[in-house]
Order: sequence, then C-alpha cells, then structure tokens
Amino acid sequence: YENEKLGYRFHFPPDAILVSADGSNQTITIQGPLVDDDYWPMIFFNHPDNLPEYLVPDGVDLEDWLNQQNLMMGERLEERAVAGETAIHLRQVTGEQAFPSDQFFFAKNGRLFSVVFLHTGDLEDWDLYDQFLDSIQFE
Repeated sequence: YENEKLGYRFHFPPDAILVSADGSNQTITIQGPLVDDDYWPMIFFNHPDNLPEYLVPDGVDLEDWLNQQNLMMGERLEERAVAGETAIHLRQVTGEQAFPSDQFFFAKNGRLFSVVFLHTGDLEDWDLYDQFLDSIQFE
C-alpha cells in the first residue's frame, strides 16, 4: 500500500484486503481472511488529520504528548523503532467480550500515527507484526 499524500508505504499479507474508513484514508484496516468466525489478522493504521491529538508539535516528548492527550491507555511495554522513529508500545488486555490488542504510537512530520494489532480469535503472530512494522517507510 502507498499513500502518496503523506508519503508512506507498507507491505501487508497477500491474503488480506485493505479497507479505508469513510474513503478518507485516515484509518486503513488490513483485514485477513475469515478464521473460525473472526478475521485474522486485523491491523489498523491510523493517522486522522481532523483530531488535534494527532497533530504533534515539533520537539515535544512523545510520551508526554500521549499522556497529555489521554492516549496512554494500557500496559506500557518496550519501545520499538518504526519508520526510523521511536514508537511507544501499549498493550490492552481485555475481558471475555473483547480481544486483546497491541498499539504502537509514533510521530512523523508533525503527525501522530498509530498501528493497532487486534488479536482476533486470541491469535498473535509477532513475526507477522514485526514484518508489518518493519515495512513502514516514508519518503
């Protein structure tokens, strides 16, 4: 997938499809095939331009910014590089009615990006997730 407007691209699994929320390309959903009544994998790549919390001023500390915007929800895990930037990793553990997820926040060119891996069917594949995160590139 390539977003010419924001200058990024990423690779996704060949058996998955891409769905854009409202046709706006502000949230891209990577939806894998149906596995035991759930689509897997489910990956969300978010970068809304109409939410102030997603417009990050230059020079701010990302963790401080996320705290100020009330976006630091979940267990804080080890940071990771995404597209050459430090990404904050948060894990949401949920109850019986919702799947757990992992979210990575990173800022690039004044915009906040987040990648969410929803562990549908309680399936996790960190080789796939790491491949996806490693494939994100900006021009």
